[in-house]
Amino acid sequence: MSVTFEKLMPWSGAVAGLCWVAQDALRHTSTDVPGGASTQIIRDHLGLNYGSQACLVVMGLALLLTGIGFLVLVFRLPGETAGATEPRAKAAVKTTAVPTPA
Repeated sequence: MSVTFEKLMPWSGAVAGLCWVAQDALRHTSTDVPGGASTQIIRDHLGLNYGSQACLVVMGLALLLTGIGFLVLVFRLPGETAGATEPRAKAAVKTTAVPTPA
C-alpha cells in the first residue's frame, strides 16, 4: 500500500500547485468596481467563486494525501532499515570469522 502513496505523492503535489494557480487566476478575474456592488454582479461572479472554492478544496485534499504519504513513509522506514541491517550484520559476522590455521 505504501508503494501507492510513493507513486501518488509527486502527483498530489503537482495537483495542489495547479489548483493554487487556478484559484488565484479565478480570484483575479473580477470586473467589480468600488461602489458598484449589486446582486447582478454577485450572480455574474457566482461561478467564479464556486470554481475558486472548488480549487481550494481539491488543493486541500491533494495536500492531505501528500501528508498521509509522508506519514506512511516515516513509519515504514524505521522497520525497513532495521530489517535490512540484520542480514548485513549476519553476513558481516560470517565474513569476519578468522579461519583456524591448519
